[in-house]
Amino acid sequence: MRRPTLSFLSILSISAVTLIAGSPAPFSLGKDYSVEMLTTIQGMETKTIMHVSGDKIRTESTVMGMQNIAILRKDKDIMWVVMPAQKTYMEMPLPKNTAVGTPDPNAKWEKIGDEAVDGKPAEKWKSTMQQGGQEAVMFYWIDKTTKLPLKAEMSGMVTYWKNYNEGAQDASLFELPAGYKKMEMPGMPAK
Repeated sequence: MRRPTLSFLSILSISAVTLIAGSPAPFSLGKDYSVEMLTTIQGMETKTIMHVSGDKIRTESTVMGMQNIAILRKDKDIMWVVMPAQKTYMEMPLPKNTAVGTPDPNAKWEKIGDEAVDGKPAEKWKSTMQQGGQEAVMFYWIDKTTKLPLKAEMSGMVTYWKNYNEGAQDASLFELPAGYKKMEMPGMPAK
């Protein structure tokens, strides 16, 4: 079985984040927070720390022994994939219609029922929206007391949220580290 690449996992994490942050969901994550996410895809589990400050998102994870950082900057319409071991980063354009921190008025929500997650009473919801010209379906389990997500599932990817902390995030988390060199994306022309 081929393992996902670092860039693929970064993009996948950011895709999940934009769905979460951009949906008029039956839960509220706040404007500024951090949360630990445990994601399983293709039998591989990854722990990710996500920091959010308005329309800026940073994810940090270790995949196959390598630290991987993705920084999404909606204000600049770009995403950076940072590779600390090589002191390099890649820059990708962020589609103009990516919803980050603002509700997606076209998402459809349907309550499926009640289902506990790790012993916590939760409501299960189905979210359906258009993403990239295709219909995307994601299931969420929302804590009945805190109204925070506990779990999400989409296309074989399962994510659990732990250790949610609301509050201001350090602005430097959303900037490129000093001294890092830009790497061109494979298959894309250099600028």
